[in-house]
Amino acid sequence: MVQTISVPANVAEFAALDRFDYDEAFAVDIATDLSAEEWARLSLEGAPPSMRAAMLKGWKSLLIRLAPLDSEGQVLGWRIHHSEPQAIVLGIESRIGMTVRIVIQVQPTQVIHSMVVRYDRIQARPVWAVVAPPHRRFVRTLLADAQRRAAEPASAAGHE
Repeated sequence: MVQTISVPANVAEFAALDRFDYDEAFAVDIATDLSAEEWARLSLEGAPPSMRAAMLKGWKSLLIRLAPLDSEGQVLGWRIHHSEPQAIVLGIESRIGMTVRIVIQVQPTQVIHSMVVRYDRIQARPVWAVVAPPHRRFVRTLLADAQRRAAEPASAAGHE
């Protein structure tokens, strides 16, 4: 089950933004030995093709600058800003005026997926206000799918 939780206090430090105007966090209970980067790749790059296509289409509509998908230092176009076994920070910027960070933290029995958004231009706020509710539903579905796949022996073995 995916739970909505408060954003952990250490996310601000990981995100390394002077402020954020929107935040969300979800917890997924799972016993895993995946690193944070492996979980990020499982949940984003390993998502079913229809979900990956929906993410890429949504990001394009928000004028997000993605890294080339075949380049180093990125996960599904999100640039890796920081990576250690227990935490990864992915970041993007949008031409509509948003800076976004995803912070994934892996603990022995739980994965915490947090996202923070800073509005860099005034027009970003009303756009995100419309996008945020369906986005939260999508992320919950994405994480539930990753949780299910991570629990499958063949899936977990493919991400060692």
